[in-house]
Amino acid sequence: MNLNHRFPHFLSNSSHILNCDIFTLTKDSYLQVHRGSFGRTQICQQYNLEPRDLQKLDTNILINVPLIDIRQNRFICFSFQRLQSLVQFNRSIFFVPSAYKAIGESFGIRDAAHWERISEAYRQNVKYIYQLYHERFIIQASNNIDTIPYEFRITEINLETVAHQLKLETHELLNGFQNVRERAYARIILGRLRELAHKPIIAVLAHDEDMIGMYLTDNRKRDIFDHTQAELLLEASTKQTAEVRRSISDSVHTLESATGFMLDAVRNELLAFEI
Repeated sequence: MNLNHRFPHFLSNSSHILNCDIFTLTKDSYLQVHRGSFGRTQICQQYNLEPRDLQKLDTNILINVPLIDIRQNRFICFSFQRLQSLVQFNRSIFFVPSAYKAIGESFGIRDAAHWERISEAYRQNVKYIYQLYHERFIIQASNNIDTIPYEFRITEINLETVAHQLKLETHELLNGFQNVRERAYARIILGRLRELAHKPIIAVLAHDEDMIGMYLTDNRKRDIFDHTQAELLLEASTKQTAEVRRSISDSVHTLESATGFMLDAVRNELLAFEI
């Protein structure tokens, strides 16, 4: 799908533009949103960043190496899958990909819906952080809450959010694998049923007396080999069931291969969390 065809506000992949919205969460639990896109120079100046710092927060790059980078007395940089933020002494700044301003050439983007899901995952993490911070340090604030520096409060919640996201991702991957496994079992059981249907036919074909006994309307006494019509009927049925069995066997093998690929995909997903 052509991203530019889907949305009118897609940006060309410019190295001078950071395609994101910026969410700012203050010490008082006030969440403010600044809609992007933004010039990289503008962001560096506003948040006292160096270009190499901004690279770690680049929402145009979907594959990032998880890290916590510390600039002494300035900020803590969190760069995880679907969570990229700066923590300062009185606020936390979150960089969220703009849902309706996708970079058309972004690496790893399949289509507009894929971009929207990625953007929504970032937003859900920010929402989770805000709700957790507000509940823990505003609503349920204890008398000694002021003794905990803001950067430690938000760092704690950031790391909890990473763990929470990992649990959700793992649960989703396991559910997907479970569905594939159940479908595979269902197909294998179906194959066994076809095999059970095949064996009785073979058993009748192996006994001339049984094939003769199948002639119920014309029940005259027959020669031991006088059962051509019944034999042809049963052989045609065995060929049909054999074909079904081969088809099912091929499907199971294909499913086993697909399951292997899915397990590889799960492994790669988990490697993104450096597990």
